[in-house]
Amino acid sequence: MQAEGISDANGLLTYFSGEVSEIVEANHIPTFQIWSDGLKYNKGSEEFATENVRVNLWDTVALGAPAKANQLVNDGYELVLSNPDFVYFDMPYEVDKHERGYYWATRATDTKKAFSFVPENLAQNAELTVDREGKKYVANSPDAAAPKVYGISAALWSETIRTDDQYEYMTFPRLFAVAERSWNTGDWEQEYEANTEYSSSTKHTDLNALNRDWSRFVNILGQRELAKAELRDLHFRLPVPGAEVKEGKLVMNVSYPGIAMEYSTNMGESWQTYFDEKKPEVSGVVLIRSVSPSGQRSSRVTLLAAK
Repeated sequence: MQAEGISDANGLLTYFSGEVSEIVEANHIPTFQIWSDGLKYNKGSEEFATENVRVNLWDTVALGAPAKANQLVNDGYELVLSNPDFVYFDMPYEVDKHERGYYWATRATDTKKAFSFVPENLAQNAELTVDREGKKYVANSPDAAAPKVYGISAALWSETIRTDDQYEYMTFPRLFAVAERSWNTGDWEQEYEANTEYSSSTKHTDLNALNRDWSRFVNILGQRELAKAELRDLHFRLPVPGAEVKEGKLVMNVSYPGIAMEYSTNMGESWQTYFDEKKPEVSGVVLIRSVSPSGQRSSRVTLLAAK
């Protein structure tokens, strides 16, 4: 280590990443890609051997990603967003003990949250989401030019994944939402404005436009794309319906249009299709679920206790 001028652990990290870039360049590959914590002690892209250095930023938005994004671009790196509070698929879909996943970056990321990600103006996300503890937070766009975003890279870390079905459940349909944000800019996404504060109290986002865009997307998803995915034998996650009993009748809804809902009044021995125009009378314990377009798969079953 001393021969290489390495005096501490920080120097070792810088040395290692530089050596890897030398290997990449020696194999005539013009771009070296690295996660942001692998170069936190480097001063800029010129310290690496390759023509281009591409960096996956994995800071959370609530804990400083907007400023870090600007810093990386100013240091000469190509910016790839992998913010775990929006595009890590090893986070749970919802806050429920039966949902698989970690919660160190966010308590939950459902498909709508992934769809609502604002990649080119990271601070705007503070208007639309909460932090890991479920609390409101403030984010500021730095007093600098907008960082150029090379792309978005979602990730699914497999420590809690044991089967192909689990992998597909955690990936789909969230991947469809990330693809939409990667290739299409919504009218509700604010252009970057330097030194601008965003929080749940600010009103920069056109929420009506966001909701219209989500309605368009989720109708395509629920009424067309999930049927295609099922034909390819993808074990995507089906949404758990919402339900309550009003005046003795079961009322259900589901977040994806076109997805059928079912209920059982005999603890799952048989299931009935729910029709909103003919709400059934129920009592006691009711089980609810949604079903796939083919009817062969179902969502996680939840229990509703009718009074």
